[in-house]
Amino acid sequence: MVRVFTLDPDEAVYIGDHPGARFSIGYCGIRENDGDAWVGWYAYGRWHTLPARLDLRNHSPTGFAWGYGGSGPAQLALAILCHATRNPEIALELYQPFKWAIVARLHRRRWHLSQLFVHKWIRRHFEASGQLCQLRGNGRIEVV
Repeated sequence: MVRVFTLDPDEAVYIGDHPGARFSIGYCGIRENDGDAWVGWYAYGRWHTLPARLDLRNHSPTGFAWGYGGSGPAQLALAILCHATRNPEIALELYQPFKWAIVARLHRRRWHLSQLFVHKWIRRHFEASGQLCQLRGNGRIEVV
């Protein structure tokens, strides 16, 4: 079964204290006053550290960044797409466009992205190039 998504740009960034109350699965980044940053993913109220996926590309061994285009944002884009798609090949194909379209525009102090928003962005990207993608029951996205 193929799920059809529409993209609402206003859904891209949600700033608030309790993202889990708004989205059941998503990603969050927080930059403290001293410059330290934390990025994680949440599912139904439980928080987890987002793996950097340096095994696929090592853009930024010192950590994630966002709000501009660079190596830290590239690593973050790759990590989010790997987690959201459960498909490293698609993540490697899309992380640079995702970096420029989404990660480079995230608020520098605090941001939240729903997994649904990430899936919608992926769908739109493939449809723009005349391809279709399918979201499998296990959450893995594949090009069909």
